[in-house]
Amino acid sequence: MSNPPGPPVPMEEGVNQWLRAHLATIEQRIRKQAETLAKAEGRDDIEPKDIAQAAQLYAPGELFTAPPRERLTLKEKVLSSISGITLISALLAIAFGIIGYAAAAKGSEITSGAWDIAKIFAGAVVGSTGAAVSTAVKRD
Repeated sequence: MSNPPGPPVPMEEGVNQWLRAHLATIEQRIRKQAETLAKAEGRDDIEPKDIAQAAQLYAPGELFTAPPRERLTLKEKVLSSISGITLISALLAIAFGIIGYAAAAKGSEITSGAWDIAKIFAGAVVGSTGAAVSTAVKRD
């Protein structure tokens, strides 16, 4: 890869060149939009009001970045990741776990079925939590 001929461009001059090129592009867009506005009103000539209206679309004069996001505490982050299905699945896993434990203590034959159902709901907790984390990561 070769360097361009001539001395390196000072940083300030490079910034100015980029800014001029960028503003030239914005100016072209404003002029084109102003022409469209004039034609929409049945005029061939662009008037100052057309330029002003078009400039508001491409260069509103205000900073229009996204507002800063508020910082969440660890508790808020954890609670925001818990969905309704996660909570219900967790409660059902606990309920069937208790049923399985009580049945095992009595020597009942429904023990393995209750444990299996508890494991299914525990898997649902893991799955829904994974989905919530995946969504949160994509959102950030």
